Amino acid sequence: MKHFHPLTALLAAMLLPMGAAADTPVYTVPFSFTPTQAQYNECVVEDLDGDGSMTTYDSSEHAFKHSMSYQGAISDDYLFMPGIQMAAGTYRLSYEWMSKTDRENYSIVLSTGTASTTVAQTIVDRNDVTSSNSWVTETISFDVTEAGIYHLGIHVYSPNGRWNQWWRNFTVSVVDQQLPRVPVMTISTDGLDLGVTLQLPTQTVGGTALTGTLTGEISVDGTVAGTLTGAPGATVSGVYPVTSGEHLVTAVVKATVGGSEKVSEIVSESFRATRKCPTPMTLPVTLAPDEDEFLWCQVINSNGDNNTWEYCSTGTPEPEGGAFRYNYSWTTNADDWLILPVTEFPAGAFEVSVNTGTKFNAESYEICWGSEPTPEALQANVIGTFSKNLANTWETVKARMTVPQAGQYYIAFHATSLSNSSYLYLRDIKIKEIDGTLPAIPAADAVFDGGDGAINITFPATDISGAPLTATSLTATIVLDSNPDQTSTVSGAPGATVSVPYTGLARGNHDYSVKVSYERDGTVLESDMIYGSFVIGLPSTFAYEMPVELTFDAATVGDLVIVNANGDDKALYAGSEGLSYDYNGSMAADDWAFTAAIDITQVSRLLNVATTVRAQSTSYHEKFEIWIGTAPSIEGMTQKLLDTEVIWDQMTPVNADFMLETPGKYYVGIHVTSERNMYGIYFRDLSLTYTDKSCTTPGQATDITAVPDITGAASATVSFTMPVNDIPGEALDPEAELTATVASTAETKTVTGLPGSQQSVTLACAEGDNTISVTVANENGNGATAYVTVKCGLDAPKTPVITKHVVAADNCSFHIEWNPVTEGVTGGPANPAGMFYIVWEWDPDDEDWYQLDALDCDETSYDYELSEDWKSTMSAVTVGIQAYNGMNSGSGIASADAVLGKPYTLPMNETFADYKIHYEPISLGSTLDPDYRPEWGLGNPADVNSGAQCEDNAALIGRTSFNRGDSYVMLPKFTTNEMTAASFEAMIFVSPVVPEYTLVTRDAEGNYSDVMSFSTTGLQAGWQPFAVALPETMLGKEWVELGLFVNFTMGASNQAMIDGYRIYDPNGSGIAETVAAADGVAIIPVAGGVVIEGAEGETVTVHTTDGRLVTAVTLSAGRETLPIATGTYLVSAGTTAKIVAVR
Repeated sequence: MKHFHPLTALLAAMLLPMGAAADTPVYTVPFSFTPTQAQYNECVVEDLDGDGSMTTYDSSEHAFKHSMSYQGAISDDYLFMPGIQMAAGTYRLSYEWMSKTDRENYSIVLSTGTASTTVAQTIVDRNDVTSSNSWVTETISFDVTEAGIYHLGIHVYSPNGRWNQWWRNFTVSVVDQQLPRVPVMTISTDGLDLGVTLQLPTQTVGGTALTGTLTGEISVDGTVAGTLTGAPGATVSGVYPVTSGEHLVTAVVKATVGGSEKVSEIVSESFRATRKCPTPMTLPVTLAPDEDEFLWCQVINSNGDNNTWEYCSTGTPEPEGGAFRYNYSWTTNADDWLILPVTEFPAGAFEVSVNTGTKFNAESYEICWGSEPTPEALQANVIGTFSKNLANTWETVKARMTVPQAGQYYIAFHATSLSNSSYLYLRDIKIKEIDGTLPAIPAADAVFDGGDGAINITFPATDISGAPLTATSLTATIVLDSNPDQTSTVSGAPGATVSVPYTGLARGNHDYSVKVSYERDGTVLESDMIYGSFVIGLPSTFAYEMPVELTFDAATVGDLVIVNANGDDKALYAGSEGLSYDYNGSMAADDWAFTAAIDITQVSRLLNVATTVRAQSTSYHEKFEIWIGTAPSIEGMTQKLLDTEVIWDQMTPVNADFMLETPGKYYVGIHVTSERNMYGIYFRDLSLTYTDKSCTTPGQATDITAVPDITGAASATVSFTMPVNDIPGEALDPEAELTATVASTAETKTVTGLPGSQQSVTLACAEGDNTISVTVANENGNGATAYVTVKCGLDAPKTPVITKHVVAADNCSFHIEWNPVTEGVTGGPANPAGMFYIVWEWDPDDEDWYQLDALDCDETSYDYELSEDWKSTMSAVTVGIQAYNGMNSGSGIASADAVLGKPYTLPMNETFADYKIHYEPISLGSTLDPDYRPEWGLGNPADVNSGAQCEDNAALIGRTSFNRGDSYVMLPKFTTNEMTAASFEAMIFVSPVVPEYTLVTRDAEGNYSDVMSFSTTGLQAGWQPFAVALPETMLGKEWVELGLFVNFTMGASNQAMIDGYRIYDPNGSGIAETVAAADGVAIIPVAGGVVIEGAEGETVTVHTTDGRLVTAVTLSAGRETLPIATGTYLVSAGTTAKIVAVR
């Protein structure tokens, strides 16, 4: 039987975010770090911005990876590699880096510890760089001025919303002492000219003065671009042509040292070369665009989110190519400006055209112009708008403008798309001068009733410059549905409105385009084109004749009136399975679909409404109602016909009989009312028919229930009360017998009885969910049908509920009890009589359960006892109970924990020295679900807070990444048998972000009781003792279990750090003390050690309270101080011995 120490294993897994583990190796130079998964586990990550996005391990690339985050504004994340022992000197660092297409920021740092507060120098700093999915090798040298253990670190500080970065293949090696030192390089760019300035070195790496002429060799992207020569210490410069784009410039210095040529380490810097923007641009303007042209533009992110305009070269609609792209936000509507470089305009008229693309959703933007590159100035002149889903295609959008006075002006594109849309693309941007006497654009609207109506066109009265048109007659050209064969022309005077009639248009969506023109001196002058759309529905006079049979294809759904009553982004729509509704994660459904009018002429007999419907999943129950009323509106609905919960995922018919009092035109409304965060509901059809049922037939059965067979057989017992009224509500003859028909998909049965009588019938059902109907009839026919749902067949059992677990007085066994499992996990029968229980024990080494026993259905308790070979030590035990009833899978496992074995004898003095738990086990608990509990680990507290240094650099550290958290940190059990006093003391780090600490005790039944809270009021920041005299109720016990309840009231801001604890008898040590006659020797405890006086020449020994030798020293002076870690010790000097507590 295996046992374990859970916190020991847990802490090993949690050391990554806390601090370096005790067995983390210290590397030497030459240093090589791939990393592998094992090497990554030696690293420490620091999430300073608290967004949960940290540097992780990517096994596919064998690299460190930092992923994008949308929280906050800028990432602030560190990863520190394990320590490298380094002497003072010059070193070469090499590594590979890769990014996606976004521009990123990162640095490589050197630190003395594994926290951002210990960074000693920045070796590499890369700002606004990209490698576009290619690995880039960086090599650079750096100096270490003082020998020690150092850590390489990666600091990511990219704006959030950027993509991913990777790093791998880190190497550090010693630089040859005879090499020249690297030059100091500065660069600048002027368009496509790269300026490089080198300050040549004066010494070798080893400090020997350089002589003669030095040669600086400049390379761009690995190709030598030129050389610069000069004396040691000289500053030399050169200019080199480069191409547009990203580059890496490197420089080395060559010198003759000791008769041979030596080449320095490489100094490098990334840069981007951009063509000079013509300022101002002159007409005509054409922008492809390429990335240079994007960099010429000004981007204003007015809503301050992380999404705005950017340049992209891939992923556009076909054909792919460079484009300006607006990158959508999940939560914020677009308010983002792309402002072109300033352009010189003469007075006159101009046209701006842009090829526009969208991906999957409708996008929108405005075309604006102004004299200043500000949203305020540009918004005053909106000359064009776009709002459309082009579905991964392109369309040219044009806008015209009139400039009254020559000058320099800006053209801008203002993205206004709704949140959670897709991508908007712009390319092939052109600005050109046009004839200012062209007619202004016309106005148009479509007015239709059914397929008949007209497109009304209002001719412009002015030209695009605003001057009155000189023409007396204009011609409008109208193209319907982009079909040249449906082109119409009509003439009219400037400012006049004319109608273009259409008849018999098909139901559905239509579009049109309109432009106007006139001829002057043999030249045709045309306006810009305008576009419009409209929907042809049923005519206002239309009414369905009974019976009505609607199949919800796209055309039929198009005839419905859709109302999104709760105003969210979800509404009923035409889907592949009919009229469809998809869930909203935060709001309950309140969505309607109304039919056209239905002419109902017969009301003497019952009518029937029916639909075929299903839910997306049986795990998500959907709800809907069907109403009828006198208008296609929510207010017009007057009578509810159906109110159904859909628990089935196959198309199933549902219907109801109803009556109307007067004939007339009625409208049927389908109302979806599902709770929030369900899944989906689909309606295939809708019918409204006359029945042959008299209105004096019985109403619905009431009090209807269906109980599945408890053994899991596929049957159910249906109970109900016969109706006492007919459908209109009049009393039925109390002496006239009624017949009820009860039907499932597997069987139909009938039962008779008088109105108001209680009835019950058992009938066969299908395995799983069933809808059972109950229809009651009298001599006038069948009445209204009632429905009930039931789940039949054997269901997997629910997880047992443990009601009691008690640890025995000897702490070597515990007793568990649980309630019998009588219900299925999804509400179906569980067959309690066929239930049995498996008893498991958890093995943390294998991370699996191992069976201990199997119990019959009437056995609902278990006694667990340690084996003899485990009773002499203490260990944590987890026992699980699982129910089985013959299903292939059992229930979930309910677990109970206990710490069993021989309790410790006081004193206990835990220091966590060497990152070890010396008194085991420590176990963790919480009031929260496991996914939200704080994490605990052993680490160096100074890595968390630089003011938290302690003697042995080891502490128990707790953190949470959530906005709250709590932990029970339970200590090993100890005995107070035959003790009259006992005390507890822990060293707690106090700071403005200290969590709340309470000393608690846990009894044999697992109940927690508070002993005392730790008050930090008035305490200075730093390590402070939390000391408590244990109450008398905890004395004279075979075992006592103490712990700390740590409440992270400030969530992720809290820092929980415990630098050891001790539990002891204040009246004695528990170790036999030897005190000789007074010999003048004094043993005095002080901070960090003990002072020994009067023992010159004597040997002093220091033992722990459990007898381990700490040190043995022969004194050479009359007064000496022995440094000792915090704890309780037996100190002997000559014939004098004393128990001391070192703080």
